[in-house]
Order: sequence, then C-alpha cells, then structure tokens
Amino acid sequence: MLLRKTLVLNRLVTARANHTWATREDLLRTGISRPYLRVLLTRLLKDSLLEKQNGLYRATETLQVQLELGPLPRAPQKAGGRLREHVVQLRPITDFLDVNAMWQEGQRVSFSVDSHTAEAMRTAMDPPTRRDRAQQYSASCAAFSLSVSRRNVCQMVIKEAGWMHVFSGWLVGCGLSITGAQSVVNNVMLQMPDSIKRVEMPVLDRTVKAQNVEFAVKTRVGDDIIVSNINYSTNIDWEIYGNAHLVDNMLAALGATQHNQVVALVALEQKIEELTKQIEELRKERESKQNKKEDEGNYGSYI
Repeated sequence: MLLRKTLVLNRLVTARANHTWATREDLLRTGISRPYLRVLLTRLLKDSLLEKQNGLYRATETLQVQLELGPLPRAPQKAGGRLREHVVQLRPITDFLDVNAMWQEGQRVSFSVDSHTAEAMRTAMDPPTRRDRAQQYSASCAAFSLSVSRRNVCQMVIKEAGWMHVFSGWLVGCGLSITGAQSVVNNVMLQMPDSIKRVEMPVLDRTVKAQNVEFAVKTRVGDDIIVSNINYSTNIDWEIYGNAHLVDNMLAALGATQHNQVVALVALEQKIEELTKQIEELRKERESKQNKKEDEGNYGSYI
C-alpha cells in the first residue's frame, strides 16, 4: 500500500510539473483501491497539499518540495511508546560550525622510492629499534612525519599545508639533487588523491553536545570511501575523512553552497530594491494624478 501511495503522489507532482491535472481514473491506474484513494485525497486536501478543480487533481508546491527533499530520518522511539519527535532548526551553518578554524589532523600517503634515494633519506633518519621487524627508519617534524621500510616503501603523514617546501629542503639536506628531490615530491603528489585525509571543524552550537548527538554517514564506491560524523575526541567537532579527492570535493561542495547562499541573498536584496523603486514610482504617479484631479476640480469651481 505504501508503494501505491507513493505512485499516486508522484502522479500528482508530475501533473503539477507539467501544468496539467490528473483524474481519479488516472490515479486508480496505480493499483490503489477506491476507498483508500478517497481517504488519501481528503487528507491531502485538508493539509493543503492538493489542488482540486472540476474533479481534477494535482499537487501543491508544498507537496512537490516535500517529495523532492525526501522524508526526515526516523528518530529513536522514546520509552513508553510515545511518538517520535524531530527538532528541525533553520539557522545559518556558521551558527553550528567554525569553518575558519577547520584543521587537518593528518593525511597519510604511501609511495615507493629507488634504492639510491632511500639510502640518502636514511642518512637523516632515526634507525629502527631492535623490536621493529620491518626495520623502518623514521623522521618527524612539525610539517610531516616519514618512515622508510627495508623494501624502500615510504609512509608519510602530512601535518601542515606548507609541508612541500619543508620536505623538499629536507630531501636536499639528505644529499639529493634538486631534480631528485622534486621527483620524490612529484611522486608524493601523484599518490595524494588516493590517500586518506581527515579534517575537522569545531561545532559551535553547545546544544548539540548537550543532546549527545551521535551519527555517521558513510559512502563507499569500490575502494573509495568518505565518512562524516560528530566527533567527541577533543570537545565536539564535525569530522570528515576518507579518500583525499572525495574529502576535497566535499569541502568544495560546502564552499559552493556558501557562495550560492550569498549570491541568492544579494539577488533577493536587489529584487527588493527594485520592487521598492517601483512602488515609489507608482506612489508618485498616483499622487500626481490625484493632484491633477484636484487642480481640475478647483479650476472648474472658479468658472
């Protein structure tokens, strides 16, 4: 029955989108029963979600928007069997997230180097401990940390945005030529889109912490994955992690949404300004006509 109801709603929304109307017979072709259709139409009309004209029907704009946005997720049912509740707050994203304080916890990149490069790098790294079976040499600074295995496989954690300049200088300090250092940096850059990246933004709204909100949205396509969640590891942060190119696209989409909101607001302000000017012009025109009528009336009285 739920599927047939959805088909009926889609028919009504399609009718509105095409500027047409649907008959009861059109709606009955979805397989819904006549009694249930009568109840459904009555309920939609009562909730102002349906338009009716000469026995024909189509969805209102409100119903169309609701179906396009999709239903709200189901909230956990409270103890005692009481109804589920949803709290929907329409507030700017800057009230919830401190985008300017976004920070990157670390981006892990794996790459391989030739034996000559690996030996040069090991000269400036800490030797492996006795318990390290992988025999990894390691180095760490504020911009990055690096380990090189005995098979010349490098594991790098990028900590700062200016890592490239620091890493290039470190490689030259190991004895590599500028060309050799640039080759290693290029190798790192090639691997970055498939690396794992993690960024966090502080959550400003303290009520979120009080509500003890917990969620995780995970999207996976093959080996690519991206996850968004609320993180309480420090205070309370919104965390995004996964394949670097997916995280970058997610942040770009957030930026595009922000720009779109600003553009929409400016366009609305310009529209309001234009309407205000039109209203002022109409007012002046009305006053001019009124004054002209009064002058003509006064002239007639003198005659």
